[in-house]
Amino acid sequence: MPRPAPKPSKFVDENKRKWIKSLPCTVDGVYGTQENPVDPHHLKVNRDDRWLVPLRRFPSHRHLHDLGRRDGTVSKRIKGKVGKRHIFGIDLMELAFRLHKTYEQVGQRQLMMGEFKALVDSCRVREDDGK
Repeated sequence: MPRPAPKPSKFVDENKRKWIKSLPCTVDGVYGTQENPVDPHHLKVNRDDRWLVPLRRFPSHRHLHDLGRRDGTVSKRIKGKVGKRHIFGIDLMELAFRLHKTYEQVGQRQLMMGEFKALVDSCRVREDDGK
């Protein structure tokens, strides 16, 4: 009897985490400071580094975790049915996907504010597009 295929291992990349920390906050576009740094927030329960978005610790990152505490878990709220993963008016899963693809292309090069803003804007949820 054939063995089941092994589960793919989770992707862990400390350099990508540092790169995410160098980006501005997804929600307000502000760079982190020593007092209020940008944290790489995992959107998947298994903490796979492919699914990271940059959030300033206060208020954005804390707010997202507070939403999770009220509604069950953050992962269910984000990866549920259409509309459930849209928090702050942004499709965070789509943004994490695009950030990962960008990181694969540019490596550790710092993104310009305009490049990052264009990525975030491309993941904004518009009421009329049904996304």
